[in-house]
Amino acid sequence: MENNTENRVHTRAQFFRISSPGEDPVAVYAFRAENDKDAIPALVVDLSEGGVQILSNTTAPLVGSLFNLNLVPETPLPDLHPYQVQKVWSCTEGIYVKTGFEFAEGVAIGETLIKLFSSNENCFLRCVLHPME
Repeated sequence: MENNTENRVHTRAQFFRISSPGEDPVAVYAFRAENDKDAIPALVVDLSEGGVQILSNTTAPLVGSLFNLNLVPETPLPDLHPYQVQKVWSCTEGIYVKTGFEFAEGVAIGETLIKLFSSNENCFLRCVLHPME
């Protein structure tokens, strides 16, 4: 029997159930474009000038070490562009994988960080990773 799970009509979504101690779990979705089959939807869990940590699903392994990272805030920013990142470490946390990346040399994200956090209405920042290898 043919497996048609990747031939869906609707845009792919990745579901995350996020919980903090003492709080009820929250459902968060990350998306990829319908025609972008290699893209990996994820959530940003830590972001600094030096790098980023993301949470992805174990069903979409991050193969390779170089990726283009597209940040996807709730409110679109017109000057937001992809960032080249290199995988530094990865660890499994239940059904999710937390992965740390460093930004490519010469990447300045300082002003973008300020814009992201001033425009993002909630505490979740979605992203999409594109393998470069």
